[in-house]
Amino acid sequence: MKLHHLPLLILFLTLAGKARADVPADAARDIDGANRDWSVAVVQGDVKREADAYAANAVFCDAQGLCTTGHDRIQQMMAQRLLQGGSPKSADAHSLRRLEDRGLVYEWGEAKLLTAQGDARGGRYFTIWQRQPDGHWKIIRNLVLP
Repeated sequence: MKLHHLPLLILFLTLAGKARADVPADAARDIDGANRDWSVAVVQGDVKREADAYAANAVFCDAQGLCTTGHDRIQQMMAQRLLQGGSPKSADAHSLRRLEDRGLVYEWGEAKLLTAQGDARGGRYFTIWQRQPDGHWKIIRNLVLP
């Protein structure tokens, strides 16, 4: 790399890291915790814990575009999925990028799981988080990307 490119590289790295740095610390903590909880809850078949990250008025849209509205209905949808497919052997969800804008945190991430039958599943997601009256950040929109 040529030395005259160094300032551009430093600027790019600074801006790339800024999106994550601009996310409030409490939001990052709640998002990281919810992703860890999801990973454990899915394997344990604990749909209540799996749905805990969702706000009362949340909307969950699957990869086919079917959307479920409301925390309780999302939890019911998760319970139905558990009945149909069983608990996976392993699961992991993690953020790839986060950005805060006007009180909302936008998260791009990836979820992976290994089904009880040994099939690898998962993919990308886009989630919008909002601080709730109790101070915790909850999902208000979750979109599983095709």
